[in-house]
Amino acid sequence: MSRLVLPSRRLLASIFAGAALMFSCSAHAEEIVVYEALDFAGGAAKAFTAKTGIDVKIVELESTGEVLGKVAAEGDHPQFDVLWLEGSAIFDRLGQSGYLMALPDLASRTAYTDLGKKLVSPSGLYLPTNVSTTAIAVNTKKVSQQDIPTSWADLTKPVFKNVVGAKDPNLSGPAYQWLAGLFQTMGEDKAKALLTSALTNKKISGLPSGGVLNKQLLTGNAAIGVAQDSATYSKAAGGEPLIEVYPTEGVVATPSSIAISAKSAHADAARSSWNSF
Repeated sequence: MSRLVLPSRRLLASIFAGAALMFSCSAHAEEIVVYEALDFAGGAAKAFTAKTGIDVKIVELESTGEVLGKVAAEGDHPQFDVLWLEGSAIFDRLGQSGYLMALPDLASRTAYTDLGKKLVSPSGLYLPTNVSTTAIAVNTKKVSQQDIPTSWADLTKPVFKNVVGAKDPNLSGPAYQWLAGLFQTMGEDKAKALLTSALTNKKISGLPSGGVLNKQLLTGNAAIGVAQDSATYSKAAGGEPLIEVYPTEGVVATPSSIAISAKSAHADAARSSWNSF
């Protein structure tokens, strides 16, 4: 897994400004349906509606796995126009199965940064919107200033025994990608030793989603979380006592991407309105 530099807020805004054009449709469209499992899609959709007058119905599920399950269950009768999820390989698989519409020309019309250009898929099945990463979420009401961890290794300290929460990589795409990156960068033996020493409370170290992890951090037994930074910042912006610490060992970035359903009634209008922004 490639290690990428995290974007600034300016980069995130510029990438989304281009990718959000995929929401575009004719003025006659009443609503665009977006399936997602992110923490910031709702705010982006509201901003888009305010700018265009086009309504966006957000269907937010707890995890990428739940979204993919819903898409699979709908089969040949998809109820979504747009998918917005973390990852890239999942979009390649969905495209190969006929769920997505390839629009390779759209990327060339987007003012991507150098990072964005590297993430664009040759297939044209999806467009990257931003990158996020898994790092260390800290509840500052549960952890004193002097004890705030600065590395993955710090999570093995006695002060954090039984209070480190994490998601199940079998259920969470970002958790799987974090785990893969950890093994790649640290080596198998060191990574296993770290996980064994840090994730000592089994009740909170195999949680099904970021939403459940956030609940444990705020009102449950977790004081520290191996969490997606976008989720932490979303909660912090709402006034919750959470901060995100990027460990000194480094992090592995995960791209988020957006795609249009192969059967979306708004796809042609999305293409034709690309230059309207």
